[in-house]
Amino acid sequence: MGRVWHVLVALGATGLVLGQTIPAEAATPLNWVNKTAPPAGGPLVGDGHGDLFTFAVDAAGTGLTAYEYNPKTNRWSTRATDSSYAPQDADGGFYWESATLAQDGRIIVLGGNGNANNDDLASVAAYSPAHNTWQTLAPLPHARYGAAAVTGPQGKIYAIGGDFGGDSGGNGEVTLQSVEAYSPTKNSWQELAPLNDPRYFAAAAVGSNGLIYVFGGCQQGPNNAGDCSDADTAEVLNPSSALNTWQLLPTMPTYFATCGMSGLCGPGAGGGAAATNGLIYLNGVGAYNPANGTWTAFSTSPATPLLVAPGGSKCDYLYGLGYFTGTGTLEMDRAALHKGTGC
Repeated sequence: MGRVWHVLVALGATGLVLGQTIPAEAATPLNWVNKTAPPAGGPLVGDGHGDLFTFAVDAAGTGLTAYEYNPKTNRWSTRATDSSYAPQDADGGFYWESATLAQDGRIIVLGGNGNANNDDLASVAAYSPAHNTWQTLAPLPHARYGAAAVTGPQGKIYAIGGDFGGDSGGNGEVTLQSVEAYSPTKNSWQELAPLNDPRYFAAAAVGSNGLIYVFGGCQQGPNNAGDCSDADTAEVLNPSSALNTWQLLPTMPTYFATCGMSGLCGPGAGGGAAATNGLIYLNGVGAYNPANGTWTAFSTSPATPLLVAPGGSKCDYLYGLGYFTGTGTLEMDRAALHKGTGC
Protein backbone atom coordinates (compact mmCIF):
# COMPACT_ATOMS: atom_id res chain seq x y z
CA MET A 1 0.00 0.00 0.00
CA GLY A 2 1.11 3.55 -0.58
CA ARG A 3 1.56 6.03 2.18
CA VAL A 4 0.20 9.54 2.58
CA TRP A 5 2.88 12.23 2.62
CA HIS A 6 2.32 15.79 3.76
CA VAL A 7 4.44 18.76 2.67
CA LEU A 8 5.06 22.07 4.40
CA VAL A 9 7.04 24.97 3.00
CA ALA A 10 9.71 26.73 4.99
CA LEU A 11 8.90 30.10 6.47
CA GLY A 12 11.19 32.68 8.03
CA ALA A 13 11.22 33.13 11.79
CA THR A 14 10.20 36.78 11.58
CA GLY A 15 7.43 36.18 9.09
CA LEU A 16 8.89 38.89 6.83
CA VAL A 17 10.43 36.61 4.21
CA LEU A 18 10.13 33.04 3.09
CA GLY A 19 12.76 30.76 4.54
CA GLN A 20 14.81 28.56 2.28
CA THR A 21 15.26 24.80 2.26
CA ILE A 22 18.93 23.94 2.25
CA PRO A 23 20.78 20.60 2.42
CA ALA A 24 22.90 19.97 5.50
CA GLU A 25 24.21 16.92 7.32
CA ALA A 26 23.85 18.04 10.92
CA ALA A 27 20.07 17.63 11.15
CA THR A 28 19.67 14.48 9.07
CA PRO A 29 18.32 11.38 10.87
CA LEU A 30 20.75 8.54 10.19
CA ASN A 31 18.38 5.62 9.55
CA TRP A 32 14.69 5.00 10.17
CA VAL A 33 14.08 1.66 11.89
CA ASN A 34 10.65 0.13 12.41
CA LYS A 35 9.59 -0.22 16.05
CA THR A 36 6.57 -1.69 17.81
CA ALA A 37 3.54 0.50 17.20
CA PRO A 38 1.33 1.53 20.12
CA PRO A 39 -1.70 -0.66 20.88
CA ALA A 40 -4.09 2.18 20.06
CA GLY A 41 -4.02 5.45 18.19
CA GLY A 42 -3.69 8.57 20.30
CA PRO A 43 -1.42 11.56 20.81
CA LEU A 44 2.23 10.54 21.22
CA VAL A 45 4.34 12.36 23.83
CA GLY A 46 7.87 11.90 25.15
CA ASP A 47 8.46 11.97 28.91
CA GLY A 48 11.81 13.78 28.67
CA HIS A 49 13.68 10.65 29.78
CA GLY A 50 13.54 8.56 26.62
CA ASP A 51 10.17 6.80 27.05
CA LEU A 52 7.03 7.51 25.03
CA PHE A 53 3.40 7.71 26.13
CA THR A 54 0.17 7.57 24.21
CA PHE A 55 -3.40 7.87 25.43
CA ALA A 56 -6.55 6.20 24.11
CA VAL A 57 -9.89 4.84 25.27
CA ASP A 58 -9.48 1.45 26.91
CA ALA A 59 -10.96 -1.75 25.45
CA ALA A 60 -13.91 -1.66 27.84
CA GLY A 61 -14.72 1.93 26.92
CA THR A 62 -14.51 3.00 30.55
CA GLY A 63 -11.94 5.76 30.34
CA LEU A 64 -8.70 7.14 28.99
CA THR A 65 -5.77 4.76 29.39
CA ALA A 66 -2.05 5.62 29.34
CA TYR A 67 0.32 3.33 27.43
CA GLU A 68 4.10 3.51 27.93
CA TYR A 69 6.80 2.57 25.44
CA ASN A 70 10.17 1.32 26.72
CA PRO A 71 12.82 1.78 23.99
CA LYS A 72 15.14 -0.77 25.64
CA THR A 73 12.62 -3.60 25.30
CA ASN A 74 10.70 -2.20 22.31
CA ARG A 75 7.48 -2.95 24.15
CA TRP A 76 4.36 -1.07 25.19
CA SER A 77 2.78 -1.56 28.61
CA THR A 78 -0.67 -0.58 29.85
CA ARG A 79 -0.69 1.95 32.65
CA ALA A 80 -3.42 3.68 34.67
CA THR A 81 -6.88 4.55 33.33
CA ASP A 82 -8.75 7.78 34.03
CA SER A 83 -12.41 6.75 34.14
CA SER A 84 -13.63 10.33 34.61
CA TYR A 85 -12.00 11.86 31.53
CA ALA A 86 -14.92 11.78 29.11
CA PRO A 87 -18.64 11.03 28.84
CA GLN A 88 -19.23 7.55 27.51
CA ASP A 89 -21.94 5.87 25.49
CA ALA A 90 -22.48 2.41 24.06
CA ASP A 91 -19.69 2.69 21.51
CA GLY A 92 -17.17 3.64 24.20
CA GLY A 93 -15.38 5.93 21.82
CA PHE A 94 -13.56 9.18 22.15
CA TYR A 95 -10.54 10.28 20.21
CA TRP A 96 -8.47 13.14 18.80
CA GLU A 97 -7.52 14.42 22.24
CA SER A 98 -4.29 16.42 22.45
CA ALA A 99 -1.35 16.13 24.83
CA THR A 100 1.83 17.91 25.85
CA LEU A 101 4.61 17.38 28.42
CA ALA A 102 4.45 19.94 31.25
CA GLN A 103 7.53 21.36 32.91
CA ASP A 104 6.84 19.41 36.12
CA GLY A 105 7.03 16.08 34.27
CA ARG A 106 3.30 15.42 34.04
CA ILE A 107 1.61 14.96 30.68
CA ILE A 108 -1.43 17.16 30.12
CA VAL A 109 -4.21 15.61 28.02
CA LEU A 110 -7.00 17.87 26.78
CA GLY A 111 -10.12 17.92 24.65
CA GLY A 112 -11.17 15.29 22.15
CA ASN A 113 -14.31 14.07 20.46
CA GLY A 114 -16.48 11.62 22.33
CA ASN A 115 -19.04 8.97 21.33
CA ALA A 116 -21.30 8.50 18.35
CA ASN A 117 -23.12 11.78 18.96
CA ASN A 118 -20.01 13.77 18.03
CA ASP A 119 -19.80 15.37 21.48
CA ASP A 120 -16.71 17.52 21.78
CA LEU A 121 -14.91 17.45 25.11
CA ALA A 122 -13.70 20.15 27.45
CA SER A 123 -12.01 17.55 29.67
CA VAL A 124 -8.44 18.15 30.89
CA ALA A 125 -6.37 15.73 32.96
CA ALA A 126 -2.76 15.34 34.06
CA TYR A 127 -1.02 11.98 33.94
CA SER A 128 2.08 11.45 36.11
CA PRO A 129 4.54 8.97 34.56
CA ALA A 130 6.46 8.92 37.83
CA HIS A 131 3.47 7.87 39.94
CA ASN A 132 1.18 6.30 37.31
CA THR A 133 -1.72 8.44 38.49
CA TRP A 134 -4.29 10.77 36.94
CA GLN A 135 -5.54 14.11 38.20
CA THR A 136 -8.57 15.96 36.86
CA LEU A 137 -7.81 19.59 36.04
CA ALA A 138 -9.94 22.64 35.27
CA PRO A 139 -11.79 22.07 31.99
CA LEU A 140 -11.21 23.97 28.80
CA PRO A 141 -13.38 27.10 28.51
CA HIS A 142 -14.39 25.88 25.04
CA ALA A 143 -14.67 22.19 24.14
CA ARG A 144 -12.61 21.16 21.12
CA TYR A 145 -10.90 18.31 19.34
CA GLY A 146 -7.90 18.28 17.05
CA ALA A 147 -6.27 21.19 18.86
CA ALA A 148 -2.54 21.75 18.87
CA ALA A 149 -1.13 21.51 22.41
CA VAL A 150 2.24 22.89 23.48
CA THR A 151 3.96 23.90 26.72
CA GLY A 152 5.28 27.45 26.65
CA PRO A 153 8.65 28.57 28.01
CA GLN A 154 7.00 29.92 31.17
CA GLY A 155 5.20 26.65 31.88
CA LYS A 156 1.74 27.49 30.58
CA ILE A 157 -0.16 24.93 28.49
CA TYR A 158 -1.56 26.22 25.19
CA ALA A 159 -4.62 24.75 23.46
CA ILE A 160 -4.52 26.14 19.92
CA GLY A 161 -7.40 25.98 17.46
CA GLY A 162 -9.29 22.74 17.00
CA ASP A 163 -12.78 21.85 15.82
CA PHE A 164 -16.17 22.06 17.53
CA GLY A 165 -19.84 21.23 17.08
CA GLY A 166 -21.82 19.50 14.40
CA ASP A 167 -24.11 16.49 14.34
CA SER A 168 -23.19 12.81 14.32
CA GLY A 169 -22.24 13.09 10.64
CA GLY A 170 -20.02 16.10 11.23
CA ASN A 171 -22.45 18.54 9.61
CA GLY A 172 -22.21 22.03 11.05
CA GLU A 173 -18.74 21.67 12.56
CA VAL A 174 -16.81 24.89 13.13
CA THR A 175 -13.02 25.19 12.91
CA LEU A 176 -11.72 27.33 15.77
CA GLN A 177 -9.43 30.34 15.89
CA SER A 178 -9.49 30.52 19.67
CA VAL A 179 -6.40 29.96 21.80
CA GLU A 180 -6.48 29.20 25.53
CA ALA A 181 -3.64 29.04 28.05
CA TYR A 182 -3.65 26.96 31.24
CA SER A 183 -1.73 27.96 34.36
CA PRO A 184 -0.61 24.88 36.34
CA THR A 185 -0.06 26.99 39.45
CA LYS A 186 -3.58 28.48 39.37
CA ASN A 187 -5.39 25.52 37.77
CA SER A 188 -7.22 27.96 35.54
CA TRP A 189 -7.53 28.86 31.87
CA GLN A 190 -7.18 32.24 30.17
CA GLU A 191 -8.42 33.06 26.69
CA LEU A 192 -5.71 34.62 24.53
CA ALA A 193 -5.70 36.44 21.22
CA PRO A 194 -7.13 34.23 18.47
CA LEU A 195 -5.28 32.82 15.51
CA ASN A 196 -5.50 34.75 12.27
CA ASP A 197 -6.77 31.63 10.52
CA PRO A 198 -8.95 28.89 12.03
CA ARG A 199 -7.22 25.50 11.96
CA TYR A 200 -7.28 22.03 13.44
CA PHE A 201 -4.91 19.07 13.12
CA ALA A 202 -2.13 21.63 12.82
CA ALA A 203 1.51 21.03 13.72
CA ALA A 204 2.82 23.13 16.61
CA ALA A 205 6.04 23.42 18.59
CA VAL A 206 8.02 25.86 20.72
CA GLY A 207 11.20 27.01 19.05
CA SER A 208 14.59 27.41 20.70
CA ASN A 209 13.85 31.15 20.69
CA GLY A 210 10.83 30.64 22.96
CA LEU A 211 8.29 31.47 20.26
CA ILE A 212 5.29 29.25 19.56
CA TYR A 213 4.90 28.13 15.94
CA VAL A 214 1.78 26.69 14.34
CA PHE A 215 2.00 25.22 10.84
CA GLY A 216 -0.76 24.32 8.41
CA GLY A 217 -3.72 22.38 9.69
CA CYS A 218 -7.14 21.68 8.28
CA GLN A 219 -10.07 24.04 7.75
CA GLN A 220 -13.56 22.59 7.95
CA GLY A 221 -15.75 22.92 4.89
CA PRO A 222 -19.49 23.74 4.97
CA ASN A 223 -20.76 20.20 4.45
CA ASN A 224 -19.36 17.65 6.91
CA ALA A 225 -16.32 16.29 8.68
CA GLY A 226 -14.90 14.90 5.45
CA ASP A 227 -15.15 18.27 3.69
CA CYS A 228 -11.78 19.53 4.85
CA SER A 229 -9.23 21.78 3.16
CA ASP A 230 -5.59 21.67 4.27
CA ALA A 231 -4.44 25.16 5.32
CA ASP A 232 -1.59 26.90 3.53
CA THR A 233 -0.70 29.31 6.33
CA ALA A 234 1.55 29.40 9.40
CA GLU A 235 1.65 31.66 12.44
CA VAL A 236 3.95 32.55 15.30
CA LEU A 237 3.30 33.91 18.81
CA ASN A 238 5.68 35.49 21.28
CA PRO A 239 4.20 34.34 24.61
CA SER A 240 6.35 36.86 26.51
CA SER A 241 5.09 39.85 24.55
CA ALA A 242 2.46 42.14 26.01
CA LEU A 243 0.98 42.47 22.53
CA ASN A 244 -0.42 38.92 22.75
CA THR A 245 -0.95 38.66 19.00
CA TRP A 246 -0.28 35.97 16.42
CA GLN A 247 1.80 37.00 13.44
CA LEU A 248 0.63 35.48 10.19
CA LEU A 249 3.57 34.23 8.15
CA PRO A 250 3.64 34.38 4.35
CA THR A 251 1.19 32.12 2.56
CA MET A 252 2.62 28.69 1.84
CA PRO A 253 2.54 27.53 -1.78
CA THR A 254 1.70 24.01 -0.59
CA TYR A 255 -0.40 22.60 2.24
CA PHE A 256 0.08 20.64 5.46
CA ALA A 257 -2.21 18.93 7.95
CA THR A 258 -2.01 15.83 10.12
CA CYS A 259 -5.53 15.04 8.92
CA GLY A 260 -6.99 16.56 5.83
CA MET A 261 -7.85 16.19 2.18
CA SER A 262 -6.30 12.74 2.10
CA GLY A 263 -8.98 11.51 4.50
CA LEU A 264 -6.22 9.85 6.54
CA CYS A 265 -5.83 11.18 10.07
CA GLY A 266 -2.79 10.99 12.25
CA PRO A 267 -3.38 8.93 15.41
CA GLY A 268 -4.29 11.71 17.77
CA ALA A 269 -4.00 15.45 17.50
CA GLY A 270 -1.84 18.42 18.31
CA GLY A 271 1.26 16.69 16.99
CA GLY A 272 3.20 16.64 13.79
CA ALA A 273 6.22 18.63 14.94
CA ALA A 274 9.18 17.64 17.11
CA ALA A 275 11.43 20.23 18.73
CA THR A 276 14.92 19.04 19.68
CA ASN A 277 18.57 19.93 19.20
CA GLY A 278 17.60 23.57 18.60
CA LEU A 279 15.46 22.65 15.57
CA ILE A 280 11.80 21.95 14.78
CA TYR A 281 11.28 18.81 12.68
CA LEU A 282 8.25 18.30 10.44
CA ASN A 283 7.86 15.00 8.63
CA GLY A 284 8.13 15.35 4.88
CA VAL A 285 9.10 18.99 5.27
CA GLY A 286 12.45 19.56 6.94
CA ALA A 287 14.15 20.79 10.09
CA TYR A 288 13.40 24.44 10.86
CA ASN A 289 16.03 26.59 12.56
CA PRO A 290 14.33 29.40 14.53
CA ALA A 291 17.67 31.21 14.84
CA ASN A 292 17.97 32.00 11.14
CA GLY A 293 14.62 31.07 9.62
CA THR A 294 16.00 28.36 7.35
CA TRP A 295 14.98 24.76 6.73
CA THR A 296 17.23 21.74 6.33
CA ALA A 297 16.12 18.73 4.34
CA PHE A 298 16.11 15.38 6.16
CA SER A 299 15.14 11.81 5.49
CA THR A 300 11.41 11.47 6.10
CA SER A 301 10.02 8.83 8.45
CA PRO A 302 8.04 6.15 6.58
CA ALA A 303 5.47 6.46 9.39
CA THR A 304 3.68 9.72 8.71
CA PRO A 305 2.57 12.34 9.65
CA LEU A 306 3.51 12.68 13.35
CA LEU A 307 7.01 13.23 14.75
CA VAL A 308 8.02 13.10 18.43
CA ALA A 309 11.29 13.80 20.21
CA PRO A 310 11.16 12.10 23.63
CA GLY A 311 14.46 13.46 24.95
CA GLY A 312 16.67 11.73 27.50
CA SER A 313 18.99 10.06 25.00
CA LYS A 314 22.50 10.79 23.77
CA CYS A 315 21.28 9.60 20.35
CA ASP A 316 18.64 12.36 20.28
CA TYR A 317 16.01 10.09 18.78
CA LEU A 318 13.08 11.08 16.60
CA TYR A 319 10.00 8.86 16.38
CA GLY A 320 7.54 8.87 13.51
CA LEU A 321 3.98 7.62 13.91
CA GLY A 322 1.16 7.21 11.40
CA TYR A 323 -1.18 4.94 9.48
CA PHE A 324 -0.71 3.02 6.26
CA THR A 325 -3.05 4.24 3.55
CA GLY A 326 -6.13 2.07 3.16
CA THR A 327 -5.28 -0.43 5.89
CA GLY A 328 -5.61 1.59 9.08
CA THR A 329 -2.47 -0.12 10.38
CA LEU A 330 -0.34 1.91 12.77
CA GLU A 331 3.40 2.10 12.17
CA MET A 332 6.12 3.61 14.36
CA ASP A 333 9.70 4.27 13.24
CA ARG A 334 12.77 5.65 15.00
CA ALA A 335 15.93 7.40 13.86
CA ALA A 336 18.95 8.80 15.68
CA LEU A 337 20.26 12.29 15.01
CA HIS A 338 23.75 11.52 16.34
CA LYS A 339 26.30 8.83 15.73
CA GLY A 340 27.79 6.83 18.59
CA THR A 341 27.69 3.55 20.46
CA GLY A 342 24.14 2.32 20.86
CA CYS A 343 22.70 4.68 18.27
